[in-house]
Amino acid sequence: MPGGIQYAVRFSIPRVDFFPQTEPLPPPLTLSNGQFALRTDVDLTVLCPRAEGQDGAGRPISARLGVAAVGRPLVRVTNPGTGTVSLDLLGVELSDITPEPLESVLECLVLSLLRGVLSSVNLPFEALRVGAFTLNLLRGPESEDDQLKLYGAAV
Repeated sequence: MPGGIQYAVRFSIPRVDFFPQTEPLPPPLTLSNGQFALRTDVDLTVLCPRAEGQDGAGRPISARLGVAAVGRPLVRVTNPGTGTVSLDLLGVELSDITPEPLESVLECLVLSLLRGVLSSVNLPFEALRVGAFTLNLLRGPESEDDQLKLYGAAV
């Protein structure tokens, strides 16, 4: 296709680590209270076009990159006791990419791609009814003790 780039992106199933950190992160990433770390691999593939007059669509060229990221859960309350929990990435780090400007370009690309994927992750919550009481969200989510926690009150 003249003027276009054919490509494919595939992420492996991520491994998530909630605060406190149990797996080391590459610098400059650090995991703080209320955050999570994410590790995945991304396969980037581009279809390299063949020369004019050659048969076939082209030759795929792929690279697998190890990705470490740090993010935080976000709560959007739509009504008292209802809303969604989503995930916001704060930064990514790719290891062993040189030169430095290429690493920065690829980190920006992977961060944008991961944010796009995670934008579809919205975990809905609503007030839980326990008998005559309703449990409403007071605070959270918070990541502590390697868990994502929500705190509520019986109303």
